[in-house]
Amino acid sequence: MLMNPLIYKRNLYSSLFFDDTTSAQYSIDYPQMLSVSHPCAAYKLSSIFKNKANEYANYAKQAFFKQMRPAKLKQTYSIKYCDSPYLSVLTQKQESYINEELFYYQADNLNTITGESVNLEELFKTDDFEQCILEQVALKLLNEENPLCKCNSGDLLQYINKHNFFLTKDGITIFYPPGTILPYDCGIRFFDISL
Repeated sequence: MLMNPLIYKRNLYSSLFFDDTTSAQYSIDYPQMLSVSHPCAAYKLSSIFKNKANEYANYAKQAFFKQMRPAKLKQTYSIKYCDSPYLSVLTQKQESYINEELFYYQADNLNTITGESVNLEELFKTDDFEQCILEQVALKLLNEENPLCKCNSGDLLQYINKHNFFLTKDGITIFYPPGTILPYDCGIRFFDISL
């Protein structure tokens, strides 16, 4: 019997205070894993997320000393799917400036037995998985009849990669960053795709 890993939250946090009486802070949540049945894979996956958190903390420290520095950087995550052997984690990064907030999303889809990334090719029953995704996304956009939509097949294909989808119980969800297929103000777009 395959068992899911135990997932728990860790956090990196720091505040910096500047001579001009302003301050900046970052808070970075990231997952860590324990597994009795696959301890090596759990250790490998935990290391991946810890390294990414440290990279973001280093980015934050550098960003705080730029002329247009953010006041706050925050990272949260949510477990979108966890059923052995697959795990999908969606990470959201938020950068807060005086006049705007920027959001970035990244998904990590992992095999909890091997500790390796999962690619779309592994999940689809057809070799022509990109065409299958394009057809489903295009149909959903067509049904919306959104006059602001500025997408073409090249735009849709560009963001089909291992960090722009996560698993669900019914298939996968593909997402497109703000400003790619609709104006930035429309936010991130999620499309449920059946396998």
